[in-house]
Amino acid sequence: MVRNGFYRVFFGGTAYTSTSIFVLKDGQLLGFSFQGSEYTGTYAPDPVRKLIRFEIAASMPPGVMLVTGQKVGAETAKIKMDGEAPIPDPTSRFSFDLAGKSVDVAMHYMRPLL
Repeated sequence: MVRNGFYRVFFGGTAYTSTSIFVLKDGQLLGFSFQGSEYTGTYAPDPVRKLIRFEIAASMPPGVMLVTGQKVGAETAKIKMDGEAPIPDPTSRFSFDLAGKSVDVAMHYMRPLL
């Protein structure tokens, strides 16, 4: 079962590591990073496989360097991030592909919603 609540998410690539905060609630998610990136999307748990399937649309501000070392151009970049991950209990570690480069992720459940 995926708990509704706040999650701290670490993204690691070849350039650096970034921290974001996500809120998951009843199949919907949203998040933000300290670099100004915003995330919206959906998730669906698969309790048999103990996985969560996610579809995320990320909005990256101009000039931001991604953890993979790629730099966002002069306009906001819209990036699709889809995949599967172990259900956080309380932590989940996985990787996904971003424009041909691997991104390592650690997602940690922090607390319930108010």
